[in-house]
Amino acid sequence: MLVQLKYSNYAKNRRHLMNIPPCRLVILAAIASFCANWSFAFQITYVNTSVDTFYKLARRAYKLSRFCPTCQLPESDWLAQWSVTVSMFYPGTILGFLMVPFLTKWLGVKRAQGIMCIAATIGVGVHFLAVSFLSLGEVTFTTILSIGRLMIGLQAGSSLCLLPLYIIEISPPQHRSFLNNFQQVSQSLATLLGLLLGSEEILPLGNARFTIMQIAAVVPVLFLLFLLVITPPTPNYLSLFHPECIHEGIHIRGDTQNSKKVHQTTDAFTILVSDALGVVLFFASLLGIVLADRYGRRKLVLVGLFGTCVANIGAVVFTANKVIVALCFAATKAFIGIGCGGPAWFLTSELVDPEYAWIFQPLSTGILLSTTMIETFFYLSIDALIGGYSLLILAAGPALIAAILLYLYLPETKGRSSEEIQHMLNATTFSGIHTKKHINDDLYGTFDGNIF
Repeated sequence: MLVQLKYSNYAKNRRHLMNIPPCRLVILAAIASFCANWSFAFQITYVNTSVDTFYKLARRAYKLSRFCPTCQLPESDWLAQWSVTVSMFYPGTILGFLMVPFLTKWLGVKRAQGIMCIAATIGVGVHFLAVSFLSLGEVTFTTILSIGRLMIGLQAGSSLCLLPLYIIEISPPQHRSFLNNFQQVSQSLATLLGLLLGSEEILPLGNARFTIMQIAAVVPVLFLLFLLVITPPTPNYLSLFHPECIHEGIHIRGDTQNSKKVHQTTDAFTILVSDALGVVLFFASLLGIVLADRYGRRKLVLVGLFGTCVANIGAVVFTANKVIVALCFAATKAFIGIGCGGPAWFLTSELVDPEYAWIFQPLSTGILLSTTMIETFFYLSIDALIGGYSLLILAAGPALIAAILLYLYLPETKGRSSEEIQHMLNATTFSGIHTKKHINDDLYGTFDGNIF
């Protein structure tokens, strides 16, 4: 008994020294992160690898509506309809993040997340409805699919904002970076699963693929809803909506790249590369969790952005060599996972006053989703005009510009309180180019000339 007690105390002290959160808190954050990010990552990947499944349903709708078993759906019509269907997910995500400030103010973070889970569940139901009305034609089929994707997008977009806010509410400051990085890991894992589940070559499901994909889309969402129902209210929710409960001790804190969307036969090499990229992103994201706390957010974000820029340029330069291009894309995924992926989901909340995080976190995520929607919509047109050079405009160029701006203006937030970060921002001209010595001396002691 004495030995067991000594070991228990040793384990607690070791965990404290290593800054590892309590096991229950890690499990809760990991499960919530995966389920909350599932819709976003799954919906933007499986539709690409499962495109043949949707095309077959659209062709069947075309024949049924015209009572013509031999009629063929024109390729141009299908491409136009499919581009709209895929892109409609992003207006849903944008509307979802725009709703976050209002939902959190009226309902709190946890209840807002639950409401959005219900919206996504209804969206999947709408997808099943689309198959029930194939006889009305391919336009009706793709229109109903678009409505369903828009509703799922509400949950996907809002969750990108609500999850970091939820993690912040349930975890102490010293563990927030570690727990928030689960968002990037979850997205990379869900992306990989979406690619695998959607590939007929890897997982042959035949005519059952559409049904299984929709079931796969909704199960994690329902599990998140269940998790939100059974877990206790967060301290922040209680302080805002039920301040009388704070004194009752109810708490858990501290103790607890898009492929072309065209109908085409994908060769085995492309399928293999797509899934391998998902694997690279997943493991790189795991590594990013460790590195973010060791080296700081600023360094990793800059390395990630400069790295993705160089990797994409390499893909353009060596565009004739499929192997080198694949390696460049793998490097891109690695730099995203290690550097500029994870911090993007929570860094805004660290930079601003916690009182205003509910405004700026959705704004940050909204800009991300808006640019993704624009790139998705215009990718085919730009690629048709300039081919592989589209990577320079859509990937390498923006990454380089972002890296330069962040190098000039982004402070390091690792290990610093909100008050310290605000002092750093207020104490500098252009946030890092020049330093006001006397204020930094007050904050950190002797000035070393390199606070960032």
